[in-house]
Amino acid sequence: MNDEMPINLPRYVFRRANGSFRYKRNVPKHLRALLGKDTLYRQLGDSYREAMQALPLVHARVEALLNDETNKSARERSVELIRGALGDEVAELVLAEAVPEYSPIEDALNDLGKALHKQKLPAEVVQQVYSGRLKPDTMTLEKALQEYVAYKSDTPKAAREIGQRVERLRRDMQAVFG
Repeated sequence: MNDEMPINLPRYVFRRANGSFRYKRNVPKHLRALLGKDTLYRQLGDSYREAMQALPLVHARVEALLNDETNKSARERSVELIRGALGDEVAELVLAEAVPEYSPIEDALNDLGKALHKQKLPAEVVQQVYSGRLKPDTMTLEKALQEYVAYKSDTPKAAREIGQRVERLRRDMQAVFG
């Protein structure tokens, strides 16, 4: 217990009544319906030392989860929901646009769509799940730049150089287009 514990704990870390440490992060309001949670908790350890060793990894994972959910398209989210609720076979049928009309699969997709609508998920996601037809992702400039960086950066040095080049391009475009 005398693990050189400071008076103030780092952000998102708190000590429980039993003496263990926990990571607590509020989910941004726009992601709450998508994640189904208001708060994310992760156990850090029983001692201050364990907690401080685990904190960077836990924080990075939670940040990655929130960033991934923010950047996920309606198509990707729809496929994940279908795969999670109805299985891989149905998800593959939806991706192949081969869902038979008036079938039990179509009924299951309709029921899932209705359930997702009650959970207040975005209308675009609900519509794609309900119909079993996925709309293609819209290509934005940001997405094109991300795909360019992913395609071109095969080494860490190249990734840094291309990242810097794309960042300059973003700043220039921001200055021109506002």
